[in-house]
Amino acid sequence: ADGHINMPDGEIMTSPVESTLDGQIYFDFPGVLGGRLVHDINLRWKSGKLVEATSSTNQDFLRAVLDTDPGASLIGEFAIGTNPEIKHFCKDILLDEKIDGTIHIAMGRAYPAVGGTNQSAIHWDIIKDMRQEGEIYMDGELIYHNGKVLLYSKILKFHNRKKLLLSFCFAGKILQQALIRDLKLRAVDLDSSLLSKAG
Repeated sequence: ADGHINMPDGEIMTSPVESTLDGQIYFDFPGVLGGRLVHDINLRWKSGKLVEATSSTNQDFLRAVLDTDPGASLIGEFAIGTNPEIKHFCKDILLDEKIDGTIHIAMGRAYPAVGGTNQSAIHWDIIKDMRQEGEIYMDGELIYHNGKVLLYSKILKFHNRKKLLLSFCFAGKILQQALIRDLKLRAVDLDSSLLSKAG
């Protein structure tokens, strides 16, 4: 996101190889779609298949959305919010997905520009707060801890690699991992002051 299509700016995104999805994720922020709030979403995949989807509110709605078509129950996007000026969840996805210290996944349609192939009528971004606890590893290397990218130079070294293992961890356990097809970054995607410090 560099401000040409998606405003405000502030995310690093990629798409997974759907068949490699394994693990689960719990969302502390509600999913927001079609004017409805879906609280306490918990999703679990095994060998690329969604095997569990629960929530504390609007459970029937959650299941209906995930049953929209075969691609709706798969992840189309993994992303990290990087805008330091956006700090609070406000139920507006174009702002919420950019909150610095959060990650989000999108159920459904993938972005071909980052190698995604999943097709679906939906693209539903759901936000997870990582500021208190959480880690992301890329090919086994820690790149993100408690809402902070450790060194942008670590991410840049993975730029344009064709396949990477991405792992989201919380409380010391791998919650979710999958191969990602491609990671494309431009300098405008990253805070330039942090980039210069990273060397």
